[in-house]
Amino acid sequence: YNFVIGRRIVRHAARCIAVTRSELPHFNRYGVSSDRVTVIPNGIDPQAFAAPGDGNFLARIGLGEAPFILFMGRLSLIKGPDLLFRAFAGLGLEFRRHHLVFAGPDDGMLSELRALAAASAIESRVHFVGYLGGGDKSCAYHAAELVAVPSRQEAMSIVVLEAGCAGKPVLITDQCGFEEVVPAGGGWVVPATVEGLRSGLVAILNDQNSLAEHGRMLQRMVLDRFQWATVVNQYLSLYDQVL
Repeated sequence: YNFVIGRRIVRHAARCIAVTRSELPHFNRYGVSSDRVTVIPNGIDPQAFAAPGDGNFLARIGLGEAPFILFMGRLSLIKGPDLLFRAFAGLGLEFRRHHLVFAGPDDGMLSELRALAAASAIESRVHFVGYLGGGDKSCAYHAAELVAVPSRQEAMSIVVLEAGCAGKPVLITDQCGFEEVVPAGGGWVVPATVEGLRSGLVAILNDQNSLAEHGRMLQRMVLDRFQWATVVNQYLSLYDQVL
């Protein structure tokens, strides 16, 4: 596709849009100079994640009052759920109260993850709940203690925005294209490795008193910069320039 027409479409566009600056090298490889690329981030509707839900989600998966780390997304290699599982499995006994919840559809890794869990000593603390939407999805975010995004590659994680709307802090890898969560105080960025994620989890869970404040700071950043009303105006401005 790229050989026949794809590269021509990109090269001859009046303007290209990247969701983060980390995508600029990809455009450069297509022959597009950085001054022809406008960075406009993904947006979100905070109202979709404003309600904490009625708790039915927690009851269905048998979590009760146990604190848990939430993975939200496709169970695919690029999303890194295996990295997160191995990092969680490597935590010490002092964190044995914590559970790990994988919420998202199977995209090729569910069987492998279930096998890893079955062969481990933590199977009872790992939950695979499948795709979540609507109130259940909002409830999962609000009930989680921490949202983890262990991606091996990501342009810009929508999960970070969703977690921010619910006021939850995030642990993400340096491949998620969202390093600004650190200066904003809303989360932590670690290498996309088992040890990177494990070290991050240990540091975070050893300082649980600060989690709520980090969540509020991420929420503030998301509401200030990533609501659709703000993002759409950036698109309208760009369209005016092009036309």
